Order: sequence, then C-alpha cells, then structure tokens
Amino acid sequence: LASCTQKDDIKSTEIRQLVNKCVNLNVPTEDRLTAGLRAFDSIKEKCSNDSITRNQLCEIAGSFYSLNETECLKEISKFILTNSIAAKDSNTLAKSHKFLGDYYLEMKLLDTSYSHYLQAIKFYKSLKNNAGLARSYYKLSVLQSNIFDNWNAQMSIIQAIKYSKSED
Repeated sequence: LASCTQKDDIKSTEIRQLVNKCVNLNVPTEDRLTAGLRAFDSIKEKCSNDSITRNQLCEIAGSFYSLNETECLKEISKFILTNSIAAKDSNTLAKSHKFLGDYYLEMKLLDTSYSHYLQAIKFYKSLKNNAGLARSYYKLSVLQSNIFDNWNAQMSIIQAIKYSKSED
C-alpha cells in the first residue's frame, strides 16, 4: 500500500495480503472474515484517506456483503462514505451508497435503502459507470418488488438490463 503513512513495507504488504485473502473465494469463510476485519482495522489505524485505501475498503466491503456479514458491511460502508465525502470521490461515494442500500434492504429498512440506491444511481450516472448503474437498478427493482410496486420494479429492471447491455 503506497497510501500507508507508516514507511514499513512489511506492514503495507501485510495489509494487501489480508485484503487479497478476504476477497479470495477459495479461502474458508471464517478466514476471509478474519482477514477482512484485520485489514479494515489496520487501514483505519495506519493509512491515509486516498483513493487506493478507499478502493481497498470497497473490496473488503464487497467481501463482507458476499459473506452476509451485515453489521461489518454497515460499519465499513459508513467509514467509506465519510472518507469519500471528505475526499470528494464520486466513485467510492457511489459504491458506499450501493453497499448501504444493500445493508438497509437486508434489514428491511426500505425507505433508507431506497434513498441510498438513488444516491448510488446519481453518482454512477455522473461517472457513466454502466455496470454500477445496472447493479443499482437491479437492487432497486428487488426493493420495489418487495413492496409490491410492480410497475416501478419493471421500470427499474428494464434500466438494469439497458445498462448491463451497454457494458458489452
């Protein structure tokens, strides 16, 4: 990690190895979770708020999501959101809003989830990030379907398909 304030290359390498272990699907679940938590703690303590660090945090958040570690996802997503706002980083702002939308959808706090998905869509549109738009619209359609807002769920899934096709 070039972003760590500590000059010790061993620590930088250790953090990168922890992140790699956390995202590796071939590693046992408990080991992935432990690596992600250790990497998150190390980054919070030793690293600056730069794009490399925020992107690594997003990698960890993605792992927490896939591991269904909702409270970890919430904590890291809020941390990413705060740092992204401070850095005026639209890319990680979009990702953190998407992760928070996922968290609140899982917790059945649908108004809050909806708000975060809309924020993610807004940032992904400004970035012209079609893959992010497709994922966000898909999750928005799931939310809308859960509350029997079938018309808007259809419109959102159409948008998801539209943006996923433009990635080809």
